[in-house]
Amino acid sequence: MAKKSARERVIEAIAEMLQMEQAEINDEQSLVYDLDADSLDLIQLTIDLNEEFAEELGANELDKNQFPQGAKIKDIIELIEKTIQTK
Repeated sequence: MAKKSARERVIEAIAEMLQMEQAEINDEQSLVYDLDADSLDLIQLTIDLNEEFAEELGANELDKNQFPQGAKIKDIIELIEKTIQTK
């Protein structure tokens, strides 16, 4: 089975956290403004993504402060991909 892309894994984590269908989520949406995530959701997402990408991120853990209030899902995906590449 092929390994899921970073995008697929991020969307999956967001869908699970916000109890939504993955098909309802797209890269241009803001977690806060479009999906109604609150600050606790952002903290939980940070924890979930650090667990999901633990192997790839190593010591370069994500911090919720890296996700500004209006961050779009594509921004989070790009941050993870960039962090993995610079590991």
